[in-house]
Amino acid sequence: LYDSDYVAKHTEGFEALKERTAHTTPEAMSPICGVSPEDLRTVARGYAKAKSAIIFWGMGVSQHTHGTDNSRCLISLALLTGNVGRAGTGLHPLRGQNNVQGASDAGLIPMFFPDYKPVDDAETRAKYEDLWQTELDVERGMTVVEITNA
Repeated sequence: LYDSDYVAKHTEGFEALKERTAHTTPEAMSPICGVSPEDLRTVARGYAKAKSAIIFWGMGVSQHTHGTDNSRCLISLALLTGNVGRAGTGLHPLRGQNNVQGASDAGLIPMFFPDYKPVDDAETRAKYEDLWQTELDVERGMTVVEITNA
């Protein structure tokens, strides 16, 4: 159920992953997931055999205690099936607020300019001052946690 050509050309560590996950059969995972082994197989086959597939996930997956591992598993799944880098494929974490990603990309984070360039870097700040024709603060703004604790 994996794209052997894609895995060979674009990934590393496949054999180690295969060995590490050998015990994760549908029967072993069914009680943990609360889904029958048959349904797990159906979903796995559907995703793996799709011409193109996208994974969307909400904050519960990434903000869980094991959120980083959860996200890495989804990334591995997309890579194993070659469902990245083509139209109709990819990984899309859904954020908690409307367009928080776009706002962040555009520089609406208190410690970054657009494209996540640090506010407290003199060279970066000079480039943005020149571009925007205005003087910018030399200190970064506070995060929500910092504001709360101030």
